[in-house]
Amino acid sequence: MSRIYDALRKAEEEKQSQGVAVPETTNGFHHSAAEPAAEVETRAVAPAAPSRSHLATRMAKWSPEMNKLPSLSRVEAGADEFRRVRSRLYQLRDTLPLRSLLIASGLPGEGKSFVAANLAICLAQQECPVLLIDGDLRKPSLHSMLGSPSAPGLTDYLAGNATISQVIQVGNVPNLSFISGGSSTANAAELAGNRYMEQLIAQVSGDYEWIIVDSAPVVAVPDAVALARACDGVLIVACSANTPFDIAQRTVKEFSGSRVIGFLLNAVSSSKEPKRYAGYYYGYGPKPVEDAAANKVKAASAE
Repeated sequence: MSRIYDALRKAEEEKQSQGVAVPETTNGFHHSAAEPAAEVETRAVAPAAPSRSHLATRMAKWSPEMNKLPSLSRVEAGADEFRRVRSRLYQLRDTLPLRSLLIASGLPGEGKSFVAANLAICLAQQECPVLLIDGDLRKPSLHSMLGSPSAPGLTDYLAGNATISQVIQVGNVPNLSFISGGSSTANAAELAGNRYMEQLIAQVSGDYEWIIVDSAPVVAVPDAVALARACDGVLIVACSANTPFDIAQRTVKEFSGSRVIGFLLNAVSSSKEPKRYAGYYYGYGPKPVEDAAANKVKAASAE
C-alpha cells in the first residue's frame, strides 16, 4: 500500500482517537486491482439525473496530443491503468451520489491535468456522455492536450460573457464534450467562487453521466476549494516519488468541507514494466526532469 496513503490514514486515526474531526474520505483507490473494493460509508444514492435537455454545443476542430493521451490508444499500458480507475469509480457510485468529480493536487507538476483528461476520455469510451471542464483558471492546459480552441471557456461563462451552449465544444473524441479554461483573467479566485459554477454543474448534470473538473494546485492558490463545493467528490493526485507527506496532509485538510473519495498516485514506476516516455509538463513552476515514467499512472496500487 502506498506510503502516502498509509501515513495519512494513520494521522487520521490518531486524530479520531483524540476526538479531532478529520476530512471525510472514502477509501476508493488505495488497493491493488486484485483486492476487493474497499468498504465505503453507506449513503443514499444520487437520484436519477434530470431528463436530458440536449444542450446545444459548438463543433470544434481538435488535434489531440497523442503522447499525452494514452487513453485514446486503448492499448497503451497507461490506458489500462485508467480503466482500473474507471472501474473503481463505478464501484463507488453504487453507494455514493457521484456524478461530478474534481481532480486536485497539492502542488504543480503532480499530473492532475494529465489524469483529468485521460480519465474523462476513458469514461467516454463506455459509450456514455462525459463533460471535461478545465477549472484551472490561472494556467489552463487541457485545450493544449486536446488541441482545441482555448476560448470562449469557463472564465467567459463565470464572468457572464458567454452562455453554457457557447462554451461547450465537441470535437473528434466520441462522447466527450469540453469546456476550456477560457479567456485569461486577473480575478480567477473570485470567478471560481461565484455561484455560476454550481449553476453550471446543476444545469449540465442532466446531459452528462460524468463531469470531470480539473483545478489549480490547492496549496498554491485557493481556487480548487471553491470549485470542490460544486462537485460531488474530490480525487487527489499525488506524485509517488516527489509529494512530501506534509503537502499531502495539507491537501486533504484544504478539502475538509468536501468528500475526498481517494488518492491516485502518479509516476509510479515498476521494475517489471518497461518505462514509458510521454513528456508531460505542468507549467506552474520550474520545469521538472522529464522522467521516462512521468506519465505512468497507477491507481495507488501496492508497492
